[in-house]
Amino acid sequence: MTPIKFALEIPIAHLKEPGLEEDFHLCIATTAVQHSEYLYYYKGEALKCRTFCFMHSYVMLDNGAYEAHAKGEDPIPLSASQLFDLAWEIQPQLVWAPDHPFNKAKSLAATYEFANLCLRNKALWKVGVIPQGRTAQEVATSYRVLSNTFHHIGLSFLNDREAVMSLLGYDLLGPKLHMLGLSYLDETKLWPRIPLTTDTSKPLKAAFRNKSLKELQKGEGLLLPTDIIGNLDLARDNIKALRQACND
Repeated sequence: MTPIKFALEIPIAHLKEPGLEEDFHLCIATTAVQHSEYLYYYKGEALKCRTFCFMHSYVMLDNGAYEAHAKGEDPIPLSASQLFDLAWEIQPQLVWAPDHPFNKAKSLAATYEFANLCLRNKALWKVGVIPQGRTAQEVATSYRVLSNTFHHIGLSFLNDREAVMSLLGYDLLGPKLHMLGLSYLDETKLWPRIPLTTDTSKPLKAAFRNKSLKELQKGEGLLLPTDIIGNLDLARDNIKALRQACND
């Protein structure tokens, strides 16, 4: 089976912590615009990836739509132009175009606006897109539309991913597929064993709550960028458990 590669959502205090091993880097746009230390860290990581190890690691810039959706007005979601300006400063290897949870039309409009900005300005990063909709059918329809143009497509855990994947079937085999967020540890068993990536805060969020990854229940709140994890050995054990699930 092809191992699933993953990135971690890491609080600011632990960005340079040894042993929090991931396959690539995840930078959340809404956090980057609020915390300069976080922004500068990922600017540096993106530069290192461009200079030394692009083939082995990279920086993925998440648009922050989920964080804005989950937290309400603070932070607010970034517009296509705001996200482009941030991406231009960081120069990551992959950027997820803006999406609006559960809103297909608004998401498609923001996606194409961002993609056109990147094209006109000859941006060097790859653009990832996130199909949205109120139903699995709407998400699947949006996926098929976007896969005609874009190579990197992400499925959000906010949508019914299992139903979406069932509807798409072999259509999943074309683009490079990314799972945005992890609902629960064993969810990885439901994913197709194709070259696949994911991102999650769960190993560190569980440790922050002094729990193992298997003990963490869905819906136990967000891991904030300002949180400090007291038990880093537990965090490392949780990352190992995630690695095992991604390799099984």
